Amino acid sequence: MVLNRNCPICDKRNGEKIEHICMNVPENYRLPDSYNIVVCDNCGMVYADTSASVEDYDWYYTNCNFYGDDSKDDNRERYDWMEDLLKKHLTKESVMLELGAGNGRYSMALKEHGYSQITATDPSEENVQRLRAAGIDAYVANIYSEVTEHLLIPRKGIANVASLLRNNGYFMLSVPDYSLIAKDTCSIPNYFNLEHINYFSEDSLDTLMAQFHMKRIDQK
Repeated sequence: MVLNRNCPICDKRNGEKIEHICMNVPENYRLPDSYNIVVCDNCGMVYADTSASVEDYDWYYTNCNFYGDDSKDDNRERYDWMEDLLKKHLTKESVMLELGAGNGRYSMALKEHGYSQITATDPSEENVQRLRAAGIDAYVANIYSEVTEHLLIPRKGIANVASLLRNNGYFMLSVPDYSLIAKDTCSIPNYFNLEHINYFSEDSLDTLMAQFHMKRIDQK
């Protein structure tokens, strides 16, 4: 089966259809209202065979901001366990960069935990202004905790991260685990949607990171 999109892991362009997803998408979002979920014939990665371009997704995340509302911040438990991981490897003076910061609650939580050198980026000017108002050094940028499942070409995003890391630096990445969902041992509401286009397992994520000489040293 010839696909619209190259595999986000191995860059091949042949796969088999698993499911077809249809959504209600407003016309002004510039993204398709349906796509096939496919599995790569070469490496087994599962992903959305969307016809949208990088430019389409950049426009969408810049102009359709659904991540600025912090009125229902239900991620405090997640922030705490992420901080538990960080403190095993970093100090409060470590230089930290959050990509795709959204409403800024994670960077703000890190600041509350005593981390002092935090920089954040997000495609939304509104979110960046919120971060700056909270005392976080923040910038508008289209480089992307849970972001990698949104990227059309995640290898480019990881390459950007690798180029920014210091020697012996750490990259903390959080994505939904597709293997748990496929086995029905974990339920994530609305997992297959307009924005989630890469469905990682531990193995596929390890394969992606190995391309940039990174390996998993800890997980939660």
